[in-house]
Amino acid sequence: TNLAQTKENVTLTLDQERKAIALCSKRLEEIEGAISEQRKSHETTFNELKRAKEEFSAFERKDIKMREEIKHERAQAKKLMDRINVEEKKCTAAATKRETALSRIPELEQRIAELSNRKLEEDANLEKIEEETLKATHLIRRQLEVKTQELAPLKQERAIKQAALDTVETELGILVDSTNRAKERLRTSKDELASIDSVKAAKMKQLADTELQKNNVKLKLVGLEKEDSDLKTGEEALERRHNDLVNQIEDIRSVLRTSEGNCRSKVVQSILNATKKGCELGDVGVLGRLGDLATVPEKYDIAVSTACGAMLDNIVVQTTAGAQRCLEFLRKYNLGRASFIPLDKQKKGAHDHPVETPENAPRLFDLIVPSNFAVTPALFLAVGNTLVAPDMDTASRWAYE
Repeated sequence: TNLAQTKENVTLTLDQERKAIALCSKRLEEIEGAISEQRKSHETTFNELKRAKEEFSAFERKDIKMREEIKHERAQAKKLMDRINVEEKKCTAAATKRETALSRIPELEQRIAELSNRKLEEDANLEKIEEETLKATHLIRRQLEVKTQELAPLKQERAIKQAALDTVETELGILVDSTNRAKERLRTSKDELASIDSVKAAKMKQLADTELQKNNVKLKLVGLEKEDSDLKTGEEALERRHNDLVNQIEDIRSVLRTSEGNCRSKVVQSILNATKKGCELGDVGVLGRLGDLATVPEKYDIAVSTACGAMLDNIVVQTTAGAQRCLEFLRKYNLGRASFIPLDKQKKGAHDHPVETPENAPRLFDLIVPSNFAVTPALFLAVGNTLVAPDMDTASRWAYE
């Protein structure tokens, strides 16, 4: 009887537990469904925020481009103003020449008039002399020829001065026409500059609207992050498990990296030891480890390490045959693997080609000082035409331009 009663109690308790489990399972499914919906909403909002950031970056690039165009147009306007000033100075100088020439004309005309009067007097005297005596005709004609020859240079000088005056007036007309064209170009440039300013104002308004949308998205994101935080509370057990697994993986990777680094260092050191005088690789032309064959200012150490990466451990060899001898040495003693740079396979003079850089930025290659000029091609192979920027903003601007 007691056993039957106990069995009945256990069965009843088991049914109750099953019902409780079913209710918990149903509640768990509802919670998982809600979490899934929240995640979808979060992903949608995140994508919208990402798209807004991309659009904002595009607007920033357009703004930089507009600023450069405005700067260029202002420089063009300044050049035109300078040219107008030069043309005005030329015009003033031509006007001065013209006034000087015009001021001399009355003097020359007066001199011509005086000489003409004198000629008339001489002609009258000549007629009187011809009437008085025919015997003196020959002598008087000779005197007339002399006077006529004296008058000829003055006529020639007047003709030269008149030609010079005509030339000055022609130059003055050309300068006035050039000045008018320059003023017209200046007016056109001012109109274009005003148009650019209006476009800039419209873009700035559009940028402000985008910034407002960005702030609204941020507020919405804050709310979603709070909801996400609440959802993460129910996933703490899984999160702790995940962190434990990540830590274990990182420990394993750290051990592997340490083992690999030690192995690489041993391989490189074995090669360098074997290249000493009298040793097995003493005559193969090994120059050394790439990272040990040059120096660089301390502030560029990280830049060189980032640009070169694992190539700093490459061994520089003069010839391909020497590199082959080193590989045979590694196989012979089962020392592992190593990378070699044979100098006879490098393109000659590639590092000497002139390169245009934005804002005359220095190349990382130009900041490296080789211990031996022969290894220069190997250093260029490692860093190439990598540029050194003072900050991320400048580097981004150079990349987009």
